Amino acid sequence: MKSTILVRLFDALASCFIWLVAMSTLPIVLARDWIERRFAAHGKRGHRGAMSRDRDVAFPN
Repeated sequence: MKSTILVRLFDALASCFIWLVAMSTLPIVLARDWIERRFAAHGKRGHRGAMSRDRDVAFPN
């Protein structure tokens, strides 16, 4: 009986620890995905002052 209570207590603590680790890493993963998507979109669009390659005077195509 005593060992069953200890096993259940340990199981509850382990489950709680796993849940806490998962919930604490979730914002990090979501933020990383958001940053990667933002930089990917930024790379496709270019920055505001960028000229197109067709209008480049120094290195014409």
